[in-house]
Amino acid sequence: YPFIVKKNGKYIVQASQSPVGNICGSCSATKQVAPLMPANAYALISGMNSVNLGGSTPMVYGLDRAINEDFANLDKISAKKVILITDGGENCGGNPCEYAKQLVKSRRDVHVDVVLVSHTSDTTLQCLATVTGGNVYRINNLSQLLPTLTQSMNTEPQEVPKQYYEYYEE
Repeated sequence: YPFIVKKNGKYIVQASQSPVGNICGSCSATKQVAPLMPANAYALISGMNSVNLGGSTPMVYGLDRAINEDFANLDKISAKKVILITDGGENCGGNPCEYAKQLVKSRRDVHVDVVLVSHTSDTTLQCLATVTGGNVYRINNLSQLLPTLTQSMNTEPQEVPKQYYEYYEE
């Protein structure tokens, strides 16, 4: 994978400047399953039912594609929210926390909420939400998904903590 680099002894996906477009196989298995629109919980669930789950979890790659491709024609001022639904952590070499820290240097309009399904804790995902002004929701079964998505969609993002961007210049 040409865009996976070693940093501080860990391998991470370098996705902040150039999307990780050359990654192939299951680590590039992302798909937009619902159109971009306000509060589309039913469309998201319907779209999620149309995909086969399993294999790798390319969170950083998926976030990068959503933000840099799906949001490409949207302004960079109005708040946008990505809802990351997962039952585990990144396993394609990315670091969601580091990605979030790089993202807020140039995009404080994007907020990431994380929905953890039957998963107890993941500090990198908590960091991803916190750094971008998002929230973390924990659900124990899929019957809680619709109300949780609705809650996420109706909750205003928090302000991005200044500690993550105040010293950076664009």
